[in-house]
Amino acid sequence: MTGLDLLGPEAPDISMIDSVTEGREIIDELDDVIRDVIVLRRRVAWRIQKLRMTAGGGRIEMSREYEVTRRFLDALGPAGSEVAVALLLLCRGPAPSVDVRPSTEHD
Repeated sequence: MTGLDLLGPEAPDISMIDSVTEGREIIDELDDVIRDVIVLRRRVAWRIQKLRMTAGGGRIEMSREYEVTRRFLDALGPAGSEVAVALLLLCRGPAPSVDVRPSTEHD
């Protein structure tokens, strides 16, 4: 599941953005992708939590959360840890009763 290459050679050339409007359109598309990836991450996290709890473990594994936070910090600097904490908090808890599906607006 490593098919996204948003920063490699196939990434959009941001130097080709010619207007604020065009830049904002790209930002909006990226926000859609980010949101959808977070929704998927949350669903996977809930599944892992359920499996761990079914096996007699706890919902949260602090060493794993520290590892995730460290990766965000390393990639994004000091604010990266804040992003990681927000993401980890969002991904805790039982799955919602409504079916949450990613949007298809960016396809």
